[in-house]
Amino acid sequence: MIEGELGNAADAAFWRARADAGASFVLEMYDPSSGCFHAGTVPVGTAPGPGVDPTGSQRDDEVINVFPFLDAQTFTTLALAWDPVYRNAVDWRRPLECMLGSGYDRTVTVAATPFSGFNLVQEPTEGPDGVAWELTAQAISLMRFILRWVGVSACGRSRLSEIRIQRA
Repeated sequence: MIEGELGNAADAAFWRARADAGASFVLEMYDPSSGCFHAGTVPVGTAPGPGVDPTGSQRDDEVINVFPFLDAQTFTTLALAWDPVYRNAVDWRRPLECMLGSGYDRTVTVAATPFSGFNLVQEPTEGPDGVAWELTAQAISLMRFILRWVGVSACGRSRLSEIRIQRA
């Protein structure tokens, strides 16, 4: 986009082709039955482990890692949904619904003070559970984006209200 605005048509085309290749891969990670995006791929034969569930479909010499990550929903939607090329590729409310319904939300208490937000995974793969502020910011950005763009479920509005209350 910037290269095009600067009049560098060849560079703009080069970067658009790269972006389209990346977007094509990401859209292959979408599971229409759950409305969730998978995390990516791992080589065939990779053993299951923390953050790795290699039970998805095989793609050449790779298999889709179906381990659920919150940022697979946030990064993907925030990067692609606004782009006119991908605007209708999926119902972009579904990754938000996936995020809100998949157990990423947390409330933890530290020194008698409750904090509400989101974590990267449904269950920690190691260490204590908690609220990840960067991921909470991504989740809030996604909720606000979808709310303004296409509307969001009452669940999403309720979550935004809860976070606002906690922040106040």
